[in-house]
Amino acid sequence: MATATAPCRSPRVRKGCATRISRSCHWPSGAHSRLTSNRTRELHDALERRCLFHWINYPAFERGVEIVRLRAPEVSGQLARQVVEAVELMREMHLVKRPGVAETLDWARALEYLGADGLSQELLEQTAGVVAKERDDVAKVSKSLSGLLRRGS
Repeated sequence: MATATAPCRSPRVRKGCATRISRSCHWPSGAHSRLTSNRTRELHDALERRCLFHWINYPAFERGVEIVRLRAPEVSGQLARQVVEAVELMREMHLVKRPGVAETLDWARALEYLGADGLSQELLEQTAGVVAKERDDVAKVSKSLSGLLRRGS
C-alpha cells in the first residue's frame, strides 16, 4: 500500500475547512492531505510528480497475530495463528488481489462465528470468498487449500 502527500493550490480552500480524502489540498497552515492507494487505479502523472511515496509492507507473522487478537478478541489464539499463517501463504500465491489485514480479520471472525477451533479443508472451502475477493483468486486458493493446510501444520 502506498501513501502519498501532495499540495494543491486551490484558492477556495479556507483555513480550517475539511477536504475529502480524494482531493489533495494545500492548507493555509501548511498541512497536507494524504492519498492512500492499493494500486488499483493509476495516479495522473501531474499528481504523481508532486507526491512523496511511502510503501507499507504487510505485518510480520507475530504482529499479524497480535492485530487479530486485539481487533477480534473473540478469536482464539490458535485460530488466529492458523489464519495469519494461511493468509501469509496466500500472499505468496500470484493472486489478483492479495489479502490484507482487513480480509484477515474478516476471515478470522467468520471462522470464529462458524465455531471453528482451527482450519480444516471443509472450512477453507466454505469461507474462501471471505479472504479472496476475486473469482479467479477464490478458485486458485480453493485448488491450493490442501497444500496450505499441509504447509501450515
